[in-house]
Amino acid sequence: MTMSQRLREPIFLTILAVAIAGWLAFLAMWINASGQVGEAQNQVALLTTERDTARNQLAEREAATATLADTQRQITAKQEELAAITENLESMQTDLGARDQELTALAANIEARRTELADIEETLAETQTQHNQLSQERDALEAEIATSTEQLNDVGSRLADARGQEQTTTAALAKLAEEAATATASLAQTQEQLQTARSELTTVQQDLATQSARQEEMGTQTATLEEQVRTLEERRAQVETEVADYENRRNELQPQVTELTRTLAQRSAELETLETSIADARSAPATERFTATSGISLLLNGDGRFEMENAGRSVTGTYSRSETELVFNDGTGAIRGASFPMTCPIAANDNGGFTIEEAEGCPLGGIEFNRG
Repeated sequence: MTMSQRLREPIFLTILAVAIAGWLAFLAMWINASGQVGEAQNQVALLTTERDTARNQLAEREAATATLADTQRQITAKQEELAAITENLESMQTDLGARDQELTALAANIEARRTELADIEETLAETQTQHNQLSQERDALEAEIATSTEQLNDVGSRLADARGQEQTTTAALAKLAEEAATATASLAQTQEQLQTARSELTTVQQDLATQSARQEEMGTQTATLEEQVRTLEERRAQVETEVADYENRRNELQPQVTELTRTLAQRSAELETLETSIADARSAPATERFTATSGISLLLNGDGRFEMENAGRSVTGTYSRSETELVFNDGTGAIRGASFPMTCPIAANDNGGFTIEEAEGCPLGGIEFNRG
């Protein structure tokens, strides 16, 4: 039997058909297995990515929790420090007020002492003027006494002359009898002059006694004024000493007041810095978490990033939010064909969350998110 005849036999054809069918089945199975392996590898890669994303998110949450706790501790510490600084500031302000009152009292006392010193100097000047006037009056009295003494000496000379004339007249009586009448008249005149001279002498002596009494009185007044001058000078020296003492105390207190002022300014600056730190800490953006009844959870971080999870799948990216819409940007993860940016209109609900309304390009329409 030839080869062509064998090829035409049914059994050979059947075997050949079975072989061809087997190879075709093997080829189909191999192609199918290759596709399943590729899909399995893609799923493994996707699961690996989701696992890494979940780990990163867990690390970020732990870091955010630690940062929040640290921030709260810092706020507590800053508040305690603020209370201590405030108490210290109030104490320093009270001390500064007391020092200001003491300084004001010292300044008033110094001013009073200066006024008293000016009054004393004015009184001293008046006393000195009176002393000068009394000295001038004393000099005038001494001049008058000298004049009276000269007048008394003149009267004595005139009395001596009168006595000489009387002796001459008596001697001339013996020789000049014929001139008796004239001599008698001359004697009478001389006696009158003598009486006048005696009266003048008495008056001068009285004036001299009066001037002596006035001189003694002026001496007493001068001694009294000199004593008052010495007393006023001692008082002025005492007041000057007190003024110098007050000025020294003021100079001693001035650096303390300056130091208190500088410390107060420094504490005020520290207080402002602390208040700024507390305000910055309080104004730091917070993280908001929302959940839906369908099991979807939405995390809106204060740094403008979001994270959405559902059944173990998550999508992350950035977001912007207003009162009427929520816009998702740069979404990565299990997005399943969703396009970004995704703009979804929202409306606030009674649970502190919001409801996403139906809109084109927003597959989350109709989902209600509640806070917590």
